[in-house]
Amino acid sequence: MLVARIACLAIVGFALSACSSSSSSSSSTNGPVIDDLTFNDTASVATVKINEQQVTGYDIKGTISFHDDKQNVTKYIVHLDIPGATTTDQTFDLPLSAQIKQASNVGFDFVLDQNAPKGPVDVTVTLVDAVSAKSSPEKGTVTLQ
Repeated sequence: MLVARIACLAIVGFALSACSSSSSSSSSTNGPVIDDLTFNDTASVATVKINEQQVTGYDIKGTISFHDDKQNVTKYIVHLDIPGATTTDQTFDLPLSAQIKQASNVGFDFVLDQNAPKGPVDVTVTLVDAVSAKSSPEKGTVTLQ
């Protein structure tokens, strides 16, 4: 049985468009809201540098836009649905500089075990804010090549 592991979730480029104000709703929410989540269509095995170490695996990249009317978003929870593999949810803290209430087109990436089977992988992301309120999960699909 293959166990898929996320080696790292690294938030990058947080200065891209932080704090835009294009909310279309005037009502308050009770936690974070994912406004948009996209992933590259495909991911290939690559060697990437994470925390001064070279890691080889599927380099999965995406962007996310979000807002929270009351609290800073502090964490991501990532769930992978890989046919024929057992996975566990992984929770990652955002860097303090990235813990904000609203951001647009924030780039992020993580590395998936290179032994994961090729084919489509559903990636579900849930945001968590400073008082542990969670967003509704949002899903994207990446094809491992």
